[in-house]
Amino acid sequence: MTEVKPLLIPIADAARMLNCCRETLYHMEKRGELRMVRPFKRTMVPVSEIERIVRGEPLSGEVGEPVGEPAPREIKKLKLFPMVTQ
Repeated sequence: MTEVKPLLIPIADAARMLNCCRETLYHMEKRGELRMVRPFKRTMVPVSEIERIVRGEPLSGEVGEPVGEPAPREIKKLKLFPMVTQ
């Protein structure tokens, strides 16, 4: 019987394989450095993406090249309540 290798692995397993935390992988996805898929409402990482990262190859294909620096986020001003003194 031939061994069947998975094409997708859970994000927790991908993080263990790359020796990082899950949040790092989510940040990599947000920056365009990693592709993830969400079949059945579960975040999975293609094994080919893990292998590509280990080889040190850049992201290419449909999604495009990795983006540079993330766009600066706008700082929202908070409205403070005036202090009431008597």
